[in-house]
Amino acid sequence: MTTAAVTITAAAKRGSNLQHSNCPGSPFPPCSAYDFDSLVRIEVGSGNDAKEFCAHQGVLTYSSSYFEAVLNGKLKESNEVEIYLLNDDPKVFEAYYYWLYTRQLWDPNTVAKAGSVPLTFNLLCRIFVSGDARGIPGLRNAAIDALLYKSGEEWVMPTTSLRYMYENTPEDSMLRKLAVDMVMKTFDVRKLGPGCHSELLMDLVVAHQDSGKVYKSISQAEWRKINKCDYHDHAPAAPYSPSPPPSQTSVRRTCPAPLRKFRWKRRSGPEVAPKTG
Repeated sequence: MTTAAVTITAAAKRGSNLQHSNCPGSPFPPCSAYDFDSLVRIEVGSGNDAKEFCAHQGVLTYSSSYFEAVLNGKLKESNEVEIYLLNDDPKVFEAYYYWLYTRQLWDPNTVAKAGSVPLTFNLLCRIFVSGDARGIPGLRNAAIDALLYKSGEEWVMPTTSLRYMYENTPEDSMLRKLAVDMVMKTFDVRKLGPGCHSELLMDLVVAHQDSGKVYKSISQAEWRKINKCDYHDHAPAAPYSPSPPPSQTSVRRTCPAPLRKFRWKRRSGPEVAPKTG
């Protein structure tokens, strides 16, 4: 065990995978959403790390209440829109962009070890939080699935990720529910350390009281069989309420541009600011 992570309580490793949930998953948009006359440029981040993406308006609004609110009425036939998310992390948005068109967070063909999750625990947590802020239930569920699989395979959960979960989610978050169940069922709580978030400790006490029983640690093989669907959000997407503040997002309508220009590219010049006019 290292100081950066809590090793989950003992059990022999086995080759079984996590049980597939009964959740039907996030459906793909209808064919009408893939309209090349309604393309949206999205610039994420600022400075040298900024990246540009291009997506279909219908695909964005189908999965996200945030983009539905931002783009509703902004885009007309033969027009394009540029959206600037200057405070967002390009790595997080890149995972969302890949999920948007494939319903996967990464390309399994590019992973050196078959069946492994190449994204870090911290990045998966940030993807969940971004999905929460942007009103994307399917993205949150995909992040939960990856966290469950990764913790079951690597049999570890960084304490920094547990703290991040609690510092960036509301009380009723499914990510918090996962954190509580993981600690109660698989951790030696004495090894959480002084940096453990106070609300996590309170939730653990409440969970123990509500259960009316003494919790015993489960094995790694049993944890792999946890039903992922227990931590999914199956409610329809709620109307978007601005978060983050509108000052972090800028939208501008532009004239059409050739499709050949729609490709990812990394900025190399000075810090990028929203265009005006």
